Amino acid sequence: MTWLRRGFSAPRVDLSAGAGAVGTEHRRAFYASFGYAPEQVVGAKQVHGAGVARVAAKDGGRGALGRGDAIPGVDALITDTPGIALVMFFADCLPIMLIDEPHRAIGLAHAGWRGTIADVAGNTVRAMAEAFGTDPADLRVDLGPAIGGCCYEVGPEVAERFRAIDPAAVAEQSPRDHVDLVAANRSLLQRRGVLASAIHGTGLCTACRVDTWFSHRAERGNAGRFGAIIGL
Repeated sequence: MTWLRRGFSAPRVDLSAGAGAVGTEHRRAFYASFGYAPEQVVGAKQVHGAGVARVAAKDGGRGALGRGDAIPGVDALITDTPGIALVMFFADCLPIMLIDEPHRAIGLAHAGWRGTIADVAGNTVRAMAEAFGTDPADLRVDLGPAIGGCCYEVGPEVAERFRAIDPAAVAEQSPRDHVDLVAANRSLLQRRGVLASAIHGTGLCTACRVDTWFSHRAERGNAGRFGAIIGL
């Protein structure tokens, strides 16, 4: 699949906006490692929601080096424009990369517990179908490192909303239930018609592996951010 480039920044290179000039240089180096200049990269002002935006060449550079000019109010980006890369930043939330090879189109979504409950994954599939004619059965989806069900303790209200998505995504434990972002998003993608065999995960828990990934939960809110990038 030489028309596509995708991957993650690691180990523990902080790409967060709060990292200042160092973070900006880290972002430049991250993009360059995949063959992109900042002017080719588009990022979003992630808000833990389910909004999706289609981007094109005119959006190149927005959000690449900071939040100020990023695409506002969305947690998923889609494009079929060659030479444009999509980027988002993570520290426990689930990166979702969607690849439509027949239409040469891609998507990138950011799914924490709020975005998962709001179905950002399914919204992205639907947006790609509307924008590009994507058949969900043709999609390949890669799920990146995220906090795992082993470590993600939640309160009863959140656990109940995950049970409504997929009872298997909730493990009843004491004193608090645990939820599995990967399992829940797999279910949501399959509801939209993505084939189970086409959904691939890393199996990596960010909270277990803070030697390699940032974890907001494990690092008590003092984590940086790693990046996910996908481009044509």
